[in-house]
Amino acid sequence: MNDFYKFITDDTNKVTQIQAFNMYGTLNKVAGNIKSIAPIRRLKLPTCFHKIGYLEDDGVPRHNTVALYCNNGWEISINLSIQPTKKSHYIVNLGLGVYK
Repeated sequence: MNDFYKFITDDTNKVTQIQAFNMYGTLNKVAGNIKSIAPIRRLKLPTCFHKIGYLEDDGVPRHNTVALYCNNGWEISINLSIQPTKKSHYIVNLGLGVYK
């Protein structure tokens, strides 16, 4: 695994948001004689699951989305999508979202 930056653009409002995922402490290091402008703290990774269940919208479970609730403020959601094909096979699509 590597640390990374995520760029999110909002073309309507002409805004770009940059999110830093500094899990291993490799972001924002000194490069030669150039020092970083803003500190990027290291994220605490989850070490255990507290609850696994369906994600809910206003108390109603969404049966296509599983939520994993972890320690250190992490919530991971997995969106499941099953599509039948013409040959009686199924395609399973997994979408992963991490909220910190």
